[in-house]
Formats: sequence, structure tokens, C-alpha cells
Amino acid sequence: MPRPLDAMSRYVFVFALACLLASCAADSAEGGSGDGARAGEAPRAGEGAGDTGASGGRSGARDAGQSGRRRDTFVPEQESFVVEEVATTDDYVFVPNSSSTSTTVARIDAEDLDVSPLEVGGRPVTVRAADIEGTGAVAYVLTEQSSHVAIIRADGTASTPEDEADVSFVSVPEEVNTLTLSPDGRHLLAYIDPDKPLSDETSAASLQVMSAIRLGDSPSGDRSFRLSVTRLVREIEFAEEGSEAYVIGREGINRIQLDALEDDTFIPPLDLDLDATAFPPQDREVEVSLDGSVLVVRNSNHAGLALYRPPASPDESGLVRTLDLPSPPTDIDLVSIDGRLSVVAALRPERQITLIDVETVFGAANPGKGVRMVEVRDTSPGLTLATPNRRQLLTYSTLETWPRLGVLDLESSDLRTYRLRNQIRGVTLTSDGSSAVIVHAKQSGSAPPDATPAETFRYRHGLTLFELETGYRRPITLRARPEAIVLTQNDEGTSLLYAILPSDDPRSQGLVRIDLSTYRQDFTRLPREPSQIGRVADQIYINQASEQGRITFVDVNTGASQTISGYELNALVD
Repeated sequence: MPRPLDAMSRYVFVFALACLLASCAADSAEGGSGDGARAGEAPRAGEGAGDTGASGGRSGARDAGQSGRRRDTFVPEQESFVVEEVATTDDYVFVPNSSSTSTTVARIDAEDLDVSPLEVGGRPVTVRAADIEGTGAVAYVLTEQSSHVAIIRADGTASTPEDEADVSFVSVPEEVNTLTLSPDGRHLLAYIDPDKPLSDETSAASLQVMSAIRLGDSPSGDRSFRLSVTRLVREIEFAEEGSEAYVIGREGINRIQLDALEDDTFIPPLDLDLDATAFPPQDREVEVSLDGSVLVVRNSNHAGLALYRPPASPDESGLVRTLDLPSPPTDIDLVSIDGRLSVVAALRPERQITLIDVETVFGAANPGKGVRMVEVRDTSPGLTLATPNRRQLLTYSTLETWPRLGVLDLESSDLRTYRLRNQIRGVTLTSDGSSAVIVHAKQSGSAPPDATPAETFRYRHGLTLFELETGYRRPITLRARPEAIVLTQNDEGTSLLYAILPSDDPRSQGLVRIDLSTYRQDFTRLPREPSQIGRVADQIYINQASEQGRITFVDVNTGASQTISGYELNALVD
């Protein structure tokens, strides 16, 4: 389930696309369910039954009007980006040096661009960071082929000189290859992600190894606990306050009460009391409410879902409710609608959105009373995305090559639909929910010589800026592939989009800035390949491939830029 970015987001959306020179294109929207396309621009093939995506898979839209019929094969949605944590706090950027022999992380002060290389005892591979009340900025660093995590207290401690960072170490299994940080920044899980490169030390048994790290009030109070959990971890969800973590993997779901850990321990899987045939542990998607009080479970072959309320104490039992639906949900999420916790489930074959009132389901003798079905016939609702105010829901599919985006009013159930010019790769929202950014998949091949502008757009890398209130769509092509984007605002409240564009053509490699109010594009060429982007203070930073380290800062208000290079040499300012 994709989520909106806030204005000071420390997340980036990473897209796997290819390079191509392009220029800006424009489109105007037409009201209601109008598609905004000019006559002859959008062929009818691929919009309805039998639609075929770029990968050749059949879209669930072909089952429209056949509610109750099960498809032979479940085709998952393919939203081709991941949300990746960027190691920034309010005042600092933590950048691992890109040299293959480096053992340092650069702490860069966003106010004066002062650089301090910090020794972390090995080659850094993963960095997570957070601002923590009473402690200040803290970064956690996992190093390659070592058995520790370095903890950087960037503002120092009582035992360090002023402005000097304190670096301490806690033990973790050598096999772990990734880190996940809790919302409060005080707990960290180090574990084995089977989708990332595994060390030579990793075995089938070690796939169940995890360490939980708890930050102390001082380095002497830091603790690390070895945990045994499910194999092949697919996902980790935290409760909002960070005191609980739910680990989803091959054998089921582990609930870790982080504040209660006292020693190394085995964490037994939760007994959800679910039919293993309908909800096999190896094929589960799980969503956790912000307070950790409700879990929602679905799998790819069962026409229904389950709601689970964990026990409040070890001597109690959890409470489970199962609901039958016309088809397996292709997406689930937990949102608050009118102050009530609700489940949103997308039923792509039926072209329906199911809204489930959680308290009604748990409290009523007939759980079906808490279920409301909303028809969204003009879209293929493989995925959903709620606006920040939870009053509207975007519905869309990544499988259609000529998709329609739906905007559903959650109170009235009114639906507006809009045709888009190309297949969807990912969707995100601005912090105020006024605009969406839709990144498209470039179609293979080339546009024919007599192609219309809409047809040509399909064979270039691009995105569409979409205004939710008016339905206005602005297709934009880019000089090269958008590898990562950041949505933010300047001091005047103007929404801005920044994207890094790696390219084999040095003329196209760089940073693009798009003003979402005027659609103005500004391109800055970068001599080194950009690899990471984020925001810290009033600066956008772009990390670039360099053995000595190179990072460029761009002021979001003035556009002025500065580049720091040679972290381990002299931290020169260009």
C-alpha cells in the first residue's frame, strides 16, 4: 500500500526505469469522468476486457461485470518502487563514503556544510537516522562483514567535547544485512532480508536470526538482544509509538514487545487461529494499525480477509474475525474514516472497493454489518491510496497500459475517473493531498513516425502531475529516467518535486526541479552519477558516485547550490 509523502519527508521513491532524452508535454483535463485526451490520441484497445500490461499479464479489469466469478490465476499489482529510508535528521545528513575501502560515514551539518568523517569500524552498507527527544540526532550504521552496529550520537554526549560526535558499538550477528528503525528512533531491528545480497556466513538456520537494539540514555545503556523469529522475513511493521514490532515471514507473524525485552529470546509466532489452507503463512500480506491494536491479513488465493486483535496480556487470547468477499483483495490498508478505524480492500475483478468498520466487525454478532461495498466500474482498483485527510481515495492499477485513475469520495461514494496516457509505475501525494504524482512505465519499442503526442509520450520516460480538485493532468517527459523523487515545499508553501536522473549521456544526467503550481522545469547537470536524494533543513541533497565522496546541496527557497567533495581529504566546498 503506497503512502503520501509529507513536506519534510525523509523518504524517497525509487523507480527502476531506463534512459531517454525527452521534453515537456502538456495536457488539459475535462470535468467529471472525462479523460482529457484529444480525439484519436487514445486507442480503445487495452482499456477494457482482456487488457494486457507490459509484462503480458492479464489485468483483473477483464472480469468487470462478472462479480462472483473467480479468476483462474491471481495477478498481483506491480508498483515498481520502494520507499527507502534516507539517513537525515533535522540538522544532519549521514552519508557513507562510496569508496570500497572506506570505513567512515560523513556527518554533514546542513546549516554550514561542515563535514566530519566518523569511523564506524567497517565498510558502511546501511545507515538509518532519527531525531530523538533528550538525545538529539542519532544514526545507526551496519557495516559489511562485521558483527556490530555503530551508533552515532551526532550531537555528542556529556563525555565528549562540544560538537564532537560520540560513536559506540553494539553486537549483532555477522549474517544480518539490513536495518529497520522504529518510529521513535529508540529501537532498531537488524535482520536478514532474503531479497538482498547474503553473506557467506548465512545458512538456512541463520535466516531466523535477528537482533533488537534499544538505545540507552548514554552509550553504556545501549542494549542488543538476539532474537529467533520467522524465517525469510518479508515485512516489518511497527506500532506508531515504536514499542511493538510485527515481523511477517515464512512461518507466520512474530509480535515483539520491544520495551519488555530483557535477554536473548525465542519469539513464538502469533496464534491467529486461521485456516492454514485459506491463509497460508508463506503467502500473507499484513497491515498493522498505528497503535498496534488491529492486524488485517489477506493472501493471494482466498476470497476474503481476516481481522485480528492481539491479546492485551500473555494470559489472554487474541480475537479474530474472518470476512468472505467476492474475490481475493489485491490491496488492503487501515485508515481512519470519520474518526473510525476502517479497512479498505480493493477487489479488482469486481471493480469494487470494500470499506470495513473495524469496531462494528469486532462488536457485532453479524460482522457483515460493518461492511460497505462501493462500485468503481470505471476504474480497475488494483491499488488504493488515501488522501491525508482520509476523505478521498485514489484507485488505480499498474497492469493496464491505458489506465484510468479514480478519485472516490469516501463519504458520498461519488467517483470521478480520468484517463492517463501511459501505464502506472507508482503514485504518491503531496503533503496537503492537493496533487498526485504518477510515474509511468516506458513502453518497449519506439513511437511510429506518424504518432500523436499522446502516443509518443508512451515511449518516453515521464510522469503526470494530477490536481485532485479539478482533475487537471499535466504529462511531463524527462531528460532521463527518474531514479528517485522527493516532494517538498518551500517557505512560501509552494509544492516542489525534485528528481535525480542518472544517464549514460552526460548532457542528461542531473537533477530536475518541477514547480507544481506553475509546472516550470529547471534542470541542473551533474558531472557524477546521482545515487540518492533527500531533504535536510532547507536543503535538497544529492549524493553522487565518487571514490572520495561528493554531495550537492540545493536551497529549496533560492535555488543556490553548493557541492562538497573529498570527505576524507579536505571536505572542499566548490
